[in-house]
This record gives sequence, structure tokens and C-alpha cells, in this order.
Amino acid sequence: MDELRPVDPPMDVQTANAPGANAPLLWKVYDHIKAHPKEWNQLDWAIRRQTQEEVCGTAYCFAGHAVVMAGHQIDWERADEFRSGDITAHLTDGQRIEDVAMYELGLSELQGCDLFSAVNSLEDIHRNLVSLTGEDRPL
Repeated sequence: MDELRPVDPPMDVQTANAPGANAPLLWKVYDHIKAHPKEWNQLDWAIRRQTQEEVCGTAYCFAGHAVVMAGHQIDWERADEFRSGDITAHLTDGQRIEDVAMYELGLSELQGCDLFSAVNSLEDIHRNLVSLTGEDRPL
């Protein structure tokens, strides 16, 4: 069986990361989500909840956390307003969070789809990371 290979980066991504699973970033995102579960929302790329009086919090899915930790900026100007808050799927350079996250994490499109699935629990993500990196860390 052929090994899955990372997709080519989006045309305008400016980064020095090499292809292949970026285990340090994968586990950094996982550790952050585990330590800060209120900042994790696997259903939305990036969501900012607010009331008229104050900002209530920002949460990201796994991909959203990855791009922010890699130094990219979320484009809140392109956010759609929903009852639950502002939701966006784009970065300030116009690229989609999903595409840049796959590149930064060194994932193929199939691997990205599996890892970024909205139905993934923390346990599902952990299992996925063990498979991608070959490292088995505590849940």
C-alpha cells in the first residue's frame, strides 16, 4: 500500500516547514486543548463569542489552534455572525484555515480530513496523533 504523502502547500503560503507530519506542532496543539478545553470547539474553525458588554471567549478546532500556534492571524473581518458568535474559516492573508493547517502540520488532505472532523472527541484526536507520529503519549 502506498504511503500517504503531504499535499503541496497552498500557492501563497510563506513558511519554512518541510513536508511530513509535524509531530512537535501536532502534540503542542493537543496538549493545549487538553489543558484549556474551553478554548476548543471542534465544530468551528474559529469562533468568537461576545455580548454587547464583553468578549466572552475565543475557541478553535484543532486546525484553528494549529494555524494560530504557527503564527497565522484569524480574519475576524470575514466572520459570519451566528447566534453563538462570530465564525470564520479564513486567515488575514485570505487563505483557508483548513488548508494552511494541513500544510503546517504536514498532513495529506485525507489525514487532515480525519484529524479535523467535527465529530472527533479528544480521544479520537489522540488516537489519530499516535497513528500520525508513532508516539504514544498519555491521553
